[in-house]
Amino acid sequence: LMSIWRKRVPGQLIIQYTDACNAQCPQCGMRVTEPFRRSKLPLDYAKKIIDCASRMGIKLVSFTGGEPLLFLDDLVNLINHTKFVGIDYIRTGTNGFLFMNPKGTNYQSKIERLAETLAATPLRNFWISIDSAVPSIHEKMRGLPGVIEGIQKAIPIFHNHGLYPSANLGINRNMSGRLLGDLAKSCTSEDKSYLQSFYEEAQKAFQDFYHFVIELGFTMVSTCYPMSIGANDTESGLNPVYGANSHASIVNFSTQEKALLFKALLVTIPEFRSKTRIFSPLSSLYALC
Repeated sequence: LMSIWRKRVPGQLIIQYTDACNAQCPQCGMRVTEPFRRSKLPLDYAKKIIDCASRMGIKLVSFTGGEPLLFLDDLVNLINHTKFVGIDYIRTGTNGFLFMNPKGTNYQSKIERLAETLAATPLRNFWISIDSAVPSIHEKMRGLPGVIEGIQKAIPIFHNHGLYPSANLGINRNMSGRLLGDLAKSCTSEDKSYLQSFYEEAQKAFQDFYHFVIELGFTMVSTCYPMSIGANDTESGLNPVYGANSHASIVNFSTQEKALLFKALLVTIPEFRSKTRIFSPLSSLYALC
């Protein structure tokens, strides 16, 4: 708030429109199994936030959840309003629940309608979350059976409507077929051989992931860094505003492991720049390493 008051405007406004979700992702505090009352912002109130952002000169608005597509009509309304008040860069995404049941008789027409609806808006970027290069692991984590086959079927439909979804990798220990690192060692280990092994495993996991989403048909990839929060963080007064953080070990990495994760991503990205568009700024990774 002080930054805004001093006219140092953030480049992006993230609007968490709802904390309602229908997926079971262990790395997210808003998963469907969490026992709290769900809500969403009143539509008019969300528009007032967007109006204020426009007056302040913010250039990018990202609509998140929960699961934004649970309220598709509201989402479309907000996307159109964002463009109307002069903000050109608009993003949103999904956990992929609509891509389940790809063998259903109405699957093609359902996805056609979704693609037509989103393509008719000024949406710039639409992400689909992917947690693992192994379909069965991703689907188990999300609680969305059959969703990977559905995503593969859906991507050409979106492309035909001029919308190119981005695969959004949520960095976690299940990115590849083998659990990344050793949970027993992760918090205390200073063992150089373990850390070197962890780094090599992380680099291989990122390579597997990029190969996987490219084969699925994605032409763009983004990355969501781990949003873990531990007991020590809570005790020190850290109280994150965004509820997607988690205590789960699957996204809980030691300080050394985090640095090696970002280093592995940093060196892997250039390998795939010629094969897909990657929205993970190397400058930020240099800082994190």
